[in-house]
Amino acid sequence: MPRLFLALTVAVLVLSSCNSGDSTKQDIEPDIARSISIAPDDFALLPCKGARATDSCIIVAAGGKRILFGAPASAMSAIDASDLISLDGVMLFSLRADDTEGLDTYRNRSWRAGRRSPALIYGPSGTDKLVAGLNMAFEASDAITFLEAPPRGGFTSALLQARTASGSSDLAFDTGDLRIRSQTINGSDLFFDVLYAGQSVTLVPCREGIASADKVYSTCGEAFSGDAKFIIRG
Repeated sequence: MPRLFLALTVAVLVLSSCNSGDSTKQDIEPDIARSISIAPDDFALLPCKGARATDSCIIVAAGGKRILFGAPASAMSAIDASDLISLDGVMLFSLRADDTEGLDTYRNRSWRAGRRSPALIYGPSGTDKLVAGLNMAFEASDAITFLEAPPRGGFTSALLQARTASGSSDLAFDTGDLRIRSQTINGSDLFFDVLYAGQSVTLVPCREGIASADKVYSTCGEAFSGDAKFIIRG
């Protein structure tokens, strides 16, 4: 009898500890971009507040669209889920771990939060294999999630959808008013030219060590000290 009581006591303590940890995580999870007022016609660069100083990560808001550049694990764990589901695409600077480790977190958190269609992931050669591997790795998890608490978007909305850069210059994203073109550097890595309403900026990965200059922006984490950089503001 004492042994049974001791076992039950330990189990209760473990469960209480786990529940307490989850609650704390939810309480301190920071909001990233929703606190910054962005109009549909604005053209702004938004910081990834959870990203480490050496991570490449930035959100572009333009023409009512939001595009994430870089997918470090540090940011994907911190960005509010409501911001994740508002993204219209993810652009990868490279296939290095620091640039891609957050993709699984983005995939699963945004799907469970209500993303309604497969998420666009654009990157250098090999992105299709990376995305296919992630989708395959979570097949069993997707099935369990869908059986226990089916997300609003349906089963296939969990998927990531890859687009791979073709050539040294490629049109990565185009809605007519917002255009994003990738350029190849160092053989395989990418940087991006973003054009909207007659204005353009160039986004470069943090590791290149290029300081922000006129129309050229390093995407190092916290590059803007928590503030948005408006290229156009209505």
